[in-house]
Amino acid sequence: MRFFIKKVLMFFTLPTMGILIFVFFVTHISLNYEVENNTENLIAGDSHLKTAINANVIPKTISCALVDESYYYTFYKIKTLVKEKSNISSLYLGFGHHNLSPMNDEITEGSYFNAAKFFYILPFREKLRVSFWNFNDFRLFTKNTIIFGVKTILNTPAFTGGFENSINKHASKDIMDKRVAKIFGSYPSASYSYYNLSYLDSIIYFVNQKDIKLYGVNTPIHNYYKSKIPDTYISKYSEIIKSKHLNVIDFEDINLNEAYFMPDGDHVNSKGAKLVTQAFKKEIGFN
Repeated sequence: MRFFIKKVLMFFTLPTMGILIFVFFVTHISLNYEVENNTENLIAGDSHLKTAINANVIPKTISCALVDESYYYTFYKIKTLVKEKSNISSLYLGFGHHNLSPMNDEITEGSYFNAAKFFYILPFREKLRVSFWNFNDFRLFTKNTIIFGVKTILNTPAFTGGFENSINKHASKDIMDKRVAKIFGSYPSASYSYYNLSYLDSIIYFVNQKDIKLYGVNTPIHNYYKSKIPDTYISKYSEIIKSKHLNVIDFEDINLNEAYFMPDGDHVNSKGAKLVTQAFKKEIGFN
């Protein structure tokens, strides 16, 4: 009987130890990831910056933006990338009306794919937290966490992100209507993202501690799409800028027509990205 119990314990203990060693090893690699020494400008945020600004053509600048990235994950990403001897002096954070939507909370707690990408840079307590969030999809969450862990060992950590935009399709009113309804119309009036508002404060505090200048970046949106944004979000957006003393680089008013936007009107396409990149490059002093 004792021999049987011993065998059972070994059966469960050895795989558990292997998993813990794997997690520890990938966490070590992820937390020690460093950007190039000459990097002074860090672009962070979600798909809006990922598709709008090509940091590859801007000196001393990198983009770590990822699709569906809430400020909860952005905060831990920035903490990982900004080392003690880092030369990063400016953070350009995506900040638009959509960042206020409660949809960001659903993405934060409900996307096992995103949680898996960021898992290894999270503190232990947050690792437990995202594991709990993804309990119902735990098999897929675990599978993707392992996949991204292996990719981290073989190549580059999944949390790093960067520019990507090869879409040439044009804006469509029908798709813009659906996009606006999804982001702003599915929630009670005057309800906003808990995680994004909370972790925006955390990001502001962190960069102030590190003496890093923070700039919000509001990327262009189609005029028709803009006209559909509820007034409550427009007012809240202005209120946050004022109360938190945010310096926002606003590209929303760049006069772009349908040909420069993706069908959702909320993102620029590859053609629009070239213009936004040029405007951003000029804005930060690289003519």
